[in-house]
Amino acid sequence: MIDISMTGATIDINGNGLSVKGINEFASDGNPIAVSDTDVADGDMNLNGILVTWYKPTPIRISFTLIPGSDSEQKINTFLTAVHIGGKGSNVADAYIKSLTITAPCGNDNSATNSKGHMSWTFLNGRLLSGPLGQGTNNEGREDSKTYTFIFESISSQSNKKKMT
Repeated sequence: MIDISMTGATIDINGNGLSVKGINEFASDGNPIAVSDTDVADGDMNLNGILVTWYKPTPIRISFTLIPGSDSEQKINTFLTAVHIGGKGSNVADAYIKSLTITAPCGNDNSATNSKGHMSWTFLNGRLLSGPLGQGTNNEGREDSKTYTFIFESISSQSNKKKMT
């Protein structure tokens, strides 16, 4: 059996001037963590009906939805406010993100010992693209969960590390 649970996932962001650690209060009314599909190639038919393909660079988009008012949401909102260009005293240089790492425990490594460990993905050279500066509400009278979207140049690592028992 393969365990695909992401329960216990955390996100750490290492920015140029600001860092945010331990983001882990994900909302259930949106995609808690979403990594977009990456198009690595494109293609078209030429005048003679022959397929022509080419590789193309594509950025990686990551978004996550947080519980409004949670510690995690407040940390990211502070980051958003600091890099918001329209804000007085904002500093665009602080908007650069060196890395964003998603770490999640995993319970199955397909080995005979089934040692528990964690999976992690580190994305490099990015920016925070969007997030809400205010608080909305839904038609049930509940605060809207807040979704923050990032864009990255590359992924540096995917690892499965076992804890020694």
